[in-house]
Amino acid sequence: MTGNRTPPFRAWRNQAAMSDVLPADLWQSLKGRRVMITGAAGFIGTNLVRALAEHGIRCRGLVRQTSNRQILHSWSQHVDLVVGDALVPDTLFESCNGIDLCIHAAGTNAMNLTQSELRQIIVPATQNLLEACFRRGVRKVVYISSCETIGATNDPARKLNEEERYDPRNDSLLFAAPYHEAEEIAAGYVRKGLDVSIVNLLYVMAPGDRGKLFDGILSMGWLGYAMRGGFSLSLIDSVVEALLAAGVKGAPGQRYMLAGENVTYRDFTRRLRRAAGRLGPVLEVPDLLAKAASSVPAVPPHVREILKYSGKYLYYDCNKAKLDLGYQAPSLDSVIRAVLLGTPRTPPEAHRKIK
Repeated sequence: MTGNRTPPFRAWRNQAAMSDVLPADLWQSLKGRRVMITGAAGFIGTNLVRALAEHGIRCRGLVRQTSNRQILHSWSQHVDLVVGDALVPDTLFESCNGIDLCIHAAGTNAMNLTQSELRQIIVPATQNLLEACFRRGVRKVVYISSCETIGATNDPARKLNEEERYDPRNDSLLFAAPYHEAEEIAAGYVRKGLDVSIVNLLYVMAPGDRGKLFDGILSMGWLGYAMRGGFSLSLIDSVVEALLAAGVKGAPGQRYMLAGENVTYRDFTRRLRRAAGRLGPVLEVPDLLAKAASSVPAVPPHVREILKYSGKYLYYDCNKAKLDLGYQAPSLDSVIRAVLLGTPRTPPEAHRKIK
């Protein structure tokens, strides 16, 4: 971590009319741009490729040598795959040649890694990719970060926004410190003249993809349980459209949060179980018990990390993204319906979440 705890990106100026681009015009604008998606075989990347292909827009997809490229087979006529690795700088320079817009979706949300291990992936990958974009004259970069850099609160009545100063106590959140350092790197490139906008995500869901989160809750018996605190869920389609809108309308040095309806973990658990026909009560696990369990070696690593969030409210105000990017934060019930009843849009292998 660096010592700078001030926001790396400039405070937001409310400019609801900063752009008159409408959704139809957004796609038309993208058709005239050479777009590259990093992490093209991942969850966010695959859905970006899909959305562009569905509108007849060809893109370049950066994948690692070990990536499962079959995931992108359905859109092979609309994506030119190039092999590269954000951790290997020399593989990036040629990939960035001739690119107008780069959306950096090659992140990680692996909760079985330590914060130090996450930093070793996130920070150098950010540095390498932005340096390649800077040297090759890429006109616009959209960098995907984590809402955890905005922080969390102990007060459920408070919603955080992009103007929050980085609080050192946020370092207790698994993804906050690594992505904050990455955002500081991005801010440095903005000062050099590279046009970078950051989009902060929390937990993104896809139609028909229950994943560990939903499966874990629905595997409970008659009695449900949840820790204290809260968060939100977003849906992949609205996230993808906002990411692409950021590529056209996002201002240099600005952050945009894409989250959903702020709910407690208990309310989320209750509403999901009810939608699936499980009508038993949901008990709230005391903070002391949750935090004690987070130190038990027998508990799976990703569960231990989740339990450390007990008592924290990751509640966010997405009004800036709504005004500037046209983002519509989904209700929790609409997310639950989409996940339980929707049809998958991408192969199951691509369904990975990003913080």
